[in-house]
Amino acid sequence: MRRVLRKRREAARARQERLQRLRRDDRTLLDRLYGTPYEDIVFPPPRSLDDTEAVEILGFALRLGRALFLAGAETRRIESSVVAVTAAWGMGSQEVDINARSIQVQYAPEGRRPVVMLKVMGSKDTRDLDRLAALERLTTHAASGRLSREAAAGTLDRIETGTSRWPWWFGLGGGAVLAAMLCVLASGTMRAAWCRPSCSCSPTGAPGCCPGAGCRRSSSPPRRPPCCSSRSRGSRRPGA
Repeated sequence: MRRVLRKRREAARARQERLQRLRRDDRTLLDRLYGTPYEDIVFPPPRSLDDTEAVEILGFALRLGRALFLAGAETRRIESSVVAVTAAWGMGSQEVDINARSIQVQYAPEGRRPVVMLKVMGSKDTRDLDRLAALERLTTHAASGRLSREAAAGTLDRIETGTSRWPWWFGLGGGAVLAAMLCVLASGTMRAAWCRPSCSCSPTGAPGCCPGAGCRRSSSPPRRPPCCSSRSRGSRRPGA
C-alpha cells in the first residue's frame, strides 16, 4: 500500500513539474505535446533538413491536418498531430497556424531561410468518426516511428479516397429523423414534426410543405381584406 501511494505521489509530482515547465516555456516539443496522446513518445533529436525534404514533410503534414479538420477533429488535436509527425521525422523549429479556413506550417531553423506552406481547408461539413479514428491511428503509428514517410503517404491516400461507411441518402434520412425528434423534444406540434424532416432534406424547403409550421414563409406582408382598408372605411356613408 505504501509503495502504491509513493508511486502516485511521484507521478503527481512529475506531472506538476511538467505543468510548471509548460507555464514557463511553451516552445519546447515536450510542452507543446503536453496533455496529448503523443506526450510520452520519445522523438529522435532534430536534424538538418534540406528544402526538398522539408517541403515533402510539410506537404504531408498539411494533408494530414486538412484530413483531420474535414473529419471533425478539434484545433488542438490537429496541431499536436502535425507537430508529432514532423518531429518523428527529424524536423525541429516547426510552427503551425490554424484558422477557420486554412492551415499554415513553417520550418524555420536558425541561420536559414524559412520554408512556409499553406493549404486551404474549406468549410464543408464532412464529419466522419470512422475516418477520424483511422487518421488518429495513422498519426500514432507515424509519430511512434512504425511508419516511414512513403508508407504514411500511401495510408493517407487510402483514407482520403475511401468511401463513407453509410451512403449519402442514409445520412440524410438520419438527419431528417433527428430534426423530427428535436421538434418533439421542444414541444412542437405533430404537424411541425412531420414537416421538419421534409424541410431538412431540401436546402430550399419543400414546395407546399406545411406553410403553417414555419417551413416556408412569404417575404411579402399579408394582404388585408378590402373591408378593413382605410379607403373602404372612408367611403362609407354615416347612415349606411
